[in-house]
Amino acid sequence: MIAKAISHIRWKGLFAPSIFFTGGKLRNPDQAYGQQVSCMRKTLGFSILELMVTMAIVSILAATGFSQYQTYIIRSQATRVYTELNAYRTAAENCILENRLLNTDCGIEFVASNLTSSVTADLSSTSDTLKATFGGNAASALNGLSLSLHRTTSGEWTCTTTMEEKYRPKSC
Repeated sequence: MIAKAISHIRWKGLFAPSIFFTGGKLRNPDQAYGQQVSCMRKTLGFSILELMVTMAIVSILAATGFSQYQTYIIRSQATRVYTELNAYRTAAENCILENRLLNTDCGIEFVASNLTSSVTADLSSTSDTLKATFGGNAASALNGLSLSLHRTTSGEWTCTTTMEEKYRPKSC
């Protein structure tokens, strides 16, 4: 009985309690006697489940992004070698038009590239070909593969390569 009476008294003093202990339950004195009291806890951080879900999502995005980045790097290296090989096309064309058949007669010298292991020119009466073989600092997916420019009898240059379709330069 005393507990019921105390719970209905409003304390206005300096040390006035806002919650009373009555009958084994915490109660606010503003509530009517017998009402359920919901004790809400403040959330102070993230649960382990929320962190695990976030990490899973970030991992999936990172894995996808990394593979796309690798493909981008390989394509850029293939395009760079194509551009470097294409620069020699003009020198080879001059050599062919002046009726010089051998590479040594033309004086074509290839500047070393860190993406190729060899660059060769075969300028003969049967085949006019510039060929670059990937090596050195090229991506492992390109090592040992080749990219070639062939001159047709009509004077057009075509590109052929041994690399996968997704890595080929757009002009090839």
